[in-house]
Amino acid sequence: MVFSHLLQAVQSHRVCFGVKACSAAQYSMTIEPDGSVIPCQSWLKEKVGNILRDSWESIWNHPVCVGFREKAYLKNRKECQECEHLPECYGGCPLEYSP
Repeated sequence: MVFSHLLQAVQSHRVCFGVKACSAAQYSMTIEPDGSVIPCQSWLKEKVGNILRDSWESIWNHPVCVGFREKAYLKNRKECQECEHLPECYGGCPLEYSP
């Protein structure tokens, strides 16, 4: 019950909680002590570059980063694509869908 009232408030723009989707490789990335760049602090897979060696353009356009921004992790999730709440959650955390 509370969720539906909160959802109605958000949808009517009476309440704003800021960014509602994953901001990895879109609004933020993580730079590790050695200069390695990862899309978010929880990403334990491949690095997308090194800020000390690689151009920002090559890091920004790394396939992993592009995939995060294009929400590629949702492409095969029909239940998310058809869900009325997708504009609010954008599928949640991409790490939940990583193989």
